Amino acid sequence: MKPVTAYCAGLVCLTLTLTLTNTAEARLLRRRSLDRAIPSGTCPLGSFLGGDLRFTADGPSATLKFAASGDPLQQIDDVFVVDEALYTVTPEGSCNGFDPFDVTSGTAVFLERFDSEANGWSLAGARLVGGSLAVDPGGSASITVSGLQPGRTYVVGASWFTDPDESNNLITLSVDTRDPKALYLSGGRFRIDATWRTAKGATGTGQAVPLTDDTGYFWFFDPANVEVTVKVIDACSLNHRYWIFAGGLTNVRVDLRIADTATGVTKTYSNPLGTSFKPILDTGALATCP
Repeated sequence: MKPVTAYCAGLVCLTLTLTLTNTAEARLLRRRSLDRAIPSGTCPLGSFLGGDLRFTADGPSATLKFAASGDPLQQIDDVFVVDEALYTVTPEGSCNGFDPFDVTSGTAVFLERFDSEANGWSLAGARLVGGSLAVDPGGSASITVSGLQPGRTYVVGASWFTDPDESNNLITLSVDTRDPKALYLSGGRFRIDATWRTAKGATGTGQAVPLTDDTGYFWFFDPANVEVTVKVIDACSLNHRYWIFAGGLTNVRVDLRIADTATGVTKTYSNPLGTSFKPILDTGALATCP
């Protein structure tokens, strides 16, 4: 994490930090606005996180998770995800809606105002209260946002309110950009995707299931039916390579794409349609050590 900026009022200072790895994370204490000051006397209990948390989509979806600590509960009113290219900050702002942030349903990939329901949210120690999502200390609320374009950068924002007498209130917003269908190995450094095609022309994407930090498998048609297993071995101390081993229990067309997210280097292995999957024992696969 690296400090971005610090805000002080009297003897109280706030430092905003961002962590951008496979998980993007922003932590903030109670204040009025992170992008610009809200006019004096407006929304004394409100804080707004927006424009300070950006992430690059790794796949077509990402998971937002709000966690709360401190006392009392945190109330989240509005949440949005918008393409960075469409995100602007208006000259003036208030605490209503998304001011001072120009975000509308026409530009947002995801927009939640909790008017009456919290559909799609996974709640643990959180509940809907009067048009707000209330998150108790130690609780969390998460949702998966779809419709993202891999490689594009998005802005996440949320408005929230809390007790003005509590200076220890903390909201953590994390964004997990990993594609749930992909396999991430070696601490998330290597991403493996599998696509398939049958003799009848049906196509699809394999669903990944991790087993250990360096091994996992894909299923295509049934979660109980393993189709392809993959292992990434760190052999940097032997031949300065990462090795790729894979085996299959199928004769459909399979394309395995391995991407080193640290360097951008990729490699693809293909199994022809109608051919029993031949073992892959590539000890010279990726020259991307360390």
